[in-house]
Amino acid sequence: MDALYQPNATGLEALDELDHVDWNRLQHAYGKGVVSLEGSNASLSIAGDVARSLAALRDDPSFAIGDGLYSNVCHQGTVYEATAFAVPFIAAVAAGDVPDSIRVPLLALLGDISIGGSSVAPHGSHSGAYGDQVGALVTESLATSMRRFTTLRTPELVALVQAIRSLLDYYDRHTMGVILIGMPGIEKRLARYPQLYSRIGFAHEFRPLTTDELTAVLSQRIHSGPQNPDEYLGYSTAVATIARITGGNFRLVDRLLTQVHRIQALNHLDALTPEVVDAARETLLIGH
Repeated sequence: MDALYQPNATGLEALDELDHVDWNRLQHAYGKGVVSLEGSNASLSIAGDVARSLAALRDDPSFAIGDGLYSNVCHQGTVYEATAFAVPFIAAVAAGDVPDSIRVPLLALLGDISIGGSSVAPHGSHSGAYGDQVGALVTESLATSMRRFTTLRTPELVALVQAIRSLLDYYDRHTMGVILIGMPGIEKRLARYPQLYSRIGFAHEFRPLTTDELTAVLSQRIHSGPQNPDEYLGYSTAVATIARITGGNFRLVDRLLTQVHRIQALNHLDALTPEVVDAARETLLIGH
C-alpha cells in the first residue's frame, strides 16, 4: 500500500495536489475508482468519485461535503481505504485560509471519520472501518493530519479538534462505547444528524424512579444516614423532599445529590437535613 500523501499547500490550494494520489485503486463506499451511479437524483452525480468530491470544495462546499464526501468516504458512519487518503486533503483545506462555513463542516466530518475508524464493520453494513487494516490506516492518517491545527485559536474550533484527538486517544487505549445522556427528546435532536445517529446502537428512556429504586439510589449516594433517633425525622423529611423535588427524575436526583454533597463538605455537615436539600435546590434552580 502506498504511503499516505500529505499536501504541501493548505486551504483550497491543497486541491491542486489531488493527482498525487491514485484514486482509481482505492476502495470507497461504491467500489473502486470512479463509479457511475444511474439516476436523476443530482446527488448521485458526485457520489462514486472521491477526487471529484474533494475538488468540488472549490465551487460548492456544501454539495461536496454532504453529497460527495459523506457519501463516498464516511457513508453512514463506515470508512474505507479511500477515506484514509482523503483525510489529509480534508484537513489541509480546513487548516487553510477558508471561511468557517467551510472549516467547521470539514472538522465535523473529520470527527465522524475518527468515530468510524475506531471500530470494525466486517461486512460494511454498519458504522466502522471496512477492509483489512483500514481502521489503523484511517487512525494514522488522522493523527498525522490533525497536527495542522496546532495554531488554531478560535475556542469553539479548538474544542472540536480536541474532541477528535480524544476519540483517537480512546481508540489507541481502549475498546469502549460512548453513552450520551441528555434531556428527554435527545434522540429526536440526534436524528437531525444522520452521520451521528446511524452509529447509535439503541436508545434507552430513563423512566421516573419508583420508590424502591429511589431508595436504592439514595442509599448508594448518601453515605451517612441518621446517627441517632433525633435525626430520623429530619432525614426522612429530607428524603421525601428529594423525591418531591425531582419527581423521580434520575438526572435531577444525580445533580441534586452532587450539590448536597458539596454543601455538606463546605459547611462541615454530616447529617442530611431538609435545609441542606433546599439549599441545594435553590442553587440549582430546581422546582422554580
